[in-house]
Amino acid sequence: MPLFFTTKAEQYEEMILQDKPSLYFRFNDVEGTRIPSKVGNFFADIVGKVDLVSPGPLAKYYPYFNSDNKAIRLSGGQQYLRLKDPGSKSVLDFNNGDSITLEAWVNPTSVSTYSYIIGKGRTQNSGMPTNNQNYSLRLTSVKAGRVGISFLFRNKANKEDADWHRWTSSSGFTLGAWHHVAISYTYGDSKSIRGYIDGLPVKGVWDKGGETADEPWTGNDEVWIGSSMGGKQAVTLQGGIDEVAIYRHVVSASRMKMRYKFDAPRFIDNPSKAPAGYVKIDIHEGVSENWNLIASDPVESFREPAFAIPYLPNKYNSKGIIIDRPDVFLLRAQTRVVLPKGQIKLLLRSRTSSRLKINGEKIVSLKKASTSTSAHGKVSKNPKNLGPVTRLLRPGMQEVVVEYQSDGKEVHLLLEAFV
Repeated sequence: MPLFFTTKAEQYEEMILQDKPSLYFRFNDVEGTRIPSKVGNFFADIVGKVDLVSPGPLAKYYPYFNSDNKAIRLSGGQQYLRLKDPGSKSVLDFNNGDSITLEAWVNPTSVSTYSYIIGKGRTQNSGMPTNNQNYSLRLTSVKAGRVGISFLFRNKANKEDADWHRWTSSSGFTLGAWHHVAISYTYGDSKSIRGYIDGLPVKGVWDKGGETADEPWTGNDEVWIGSSMGGKQAVTLQGGIDEVAIYRHVVSASRMKMRYKFDAPRFIDNPSKAPAGYVKIDIHEGVSENWNLIASDPVESFREPAFAIPYLPNKYNSKGIIIDRPDVFLLRAQTRVVLPKGQIKLLLRSRTSSRLKINGEKIVSLKKASTSTSAHGKVSKNPKNLGPVTRLLRPGMQEVVVEYQSDGKEVHLLLEAFV
């Protein structure tokens, strides 16, 4: 009797196949300028400079995957995958009474108003109606700087703005790691919508066009992964995409709960790696403004003679042109120093959320300063005079002074701040 052994690293693919998708892309195999689907006998044509060898969720932190799992990564406009619709009433077309489930793993570095994971129609292909969206799964910014999910389709009338129907989740995830996202919906039944982030259901609202029982727009336009609307950068997902699947049925909440397992890496305070005599500063991108930090490698490191950081180094693209950093990134500055023995005062100033640790213990922190531009706020108090060698607090900044009892021995100082 033959025996079959399955390693944990193979579990995710098996899990998906058990749920019988109509389309499933893993992105581990490339055939010339095309990527074959794992299920559905489809080929996705590669458009633009899509990174095809970027690591996806890996076994070290995501135990359902292999250690060499690959994903696609997008870093600008005109980068996406496209696959042709076989024709009318194909497995890629959905109408009233049809159920659809869309799912994927994503690791965005930033999120625009709406970033496409997968969608059918709205490609702006020649000969196709402009707003012919049969379905789409997108990422969007939600409250507290988190990343939510959005489901969008166009009804059959396809004449005015009210013919859009969009459902958006009320909550989301933080940047800095791979996340599983999914929606399920039965066309014609607005109450059937379900959204999932990292295996758990999320609430949401029909925030455009409202609920509807109208038929969706159907047609023979292409399915695109990673972008829409002609490949505009504004709607292209910046970051990684993996494990994209479409089902012609509702995948249950119990099955969705099984999808996500993450052994999150954390920053470890290591005084032995901190320098003495100068401050080493690391910049970490792909984060959200949340102290539940997921560790990542720095994208850039530099040094300063003291804990005063007036400027940050420019960021350049492959052509040597200065480009913007993400809206939020993390700065970690550390050193080893001998503080004078006795009671000393420590001053922390920052515009953003920040904290100072000594030997791994948080000594002082600041929340993000108000960025309101309203003319109805309170007038700021005059800054405190902290002595002749300390500059007065500037508008928009915040500060706090704490006392610390030093034993006169060397300590490890770590400043963390969101920028």
